[in-house]
Amino acid sequence: MQLIDGADFDEAFRKYCDVNPTPVSWREINRDEIPQDRTYRNAWRDTGTAIEHNMTHARGIHMDRIRRQRDRELVKLDVPFMRAMESGNGAEKAIAGQKRHLRDLPANFDLTSATTVEELSRLWPEGLPRDRPN
Repeated sequence: MQLIDGADFDEAFRKYCDVNPTPVSWREINRDEIPQDRTYRNAWRDTGTAIEHNMTHARGIHMDRIRRQRDRELVKLDVPFMRAMESGNGAEKAIAGQKRHLRDLPANFDLTSATTVEELSRLWPEGLPRDRPN
């Protein structure tokens, strides 16, 4: 979906078509139809009468955020894990358990209970620091 702002719609539409495939359809919308929260902007879908969130896509966006934060936390554990391995004090098992828990988060964390993006935004794995939405 491409949003074109401004009075000269025809010129903007021609420019858009010059660099993009010919659109299947288009419609003019009012500014108040555009959702204020842009957190899940890439999940917006135009139903023909309203702009709504495709929850399957929104869940994918949210899980990607969880994965990015999880990856940051995994990197933070690499040095302590190596130091524990070198010291031989047995602490590497605990760190390995933390890393395993983080790696398993995407498979074990269920987002399907969320039916709105507001509910989805509240779902976050316990113990994983919250990232900032892009």
